[in-house]
Amino acid sequence: MQLWLLLFISGLFLVAFYVLMVLICIPVCYVQVKLGALFKRGIVGIFAILIPILKGLGNI
Repeated sequence: MQLWLLLFISGLFLVAFYVLMVLICIPVCYVQVKLGALFKRGIVGIFAILIPILKGLGNI
């Protein structure tokens, strides 16, 4: 393949990766931090409160 095509494809990957991070990962982390501050527990403990069927070590 030609070099310009490889650079173009890798550039498109970086754009797609950045959009994925901004639109999905950052809001999920924000919600997790806010729920942790509200419930004073980690993510497993929060699931144990909100969805009791998923209880496990998060109960401790």
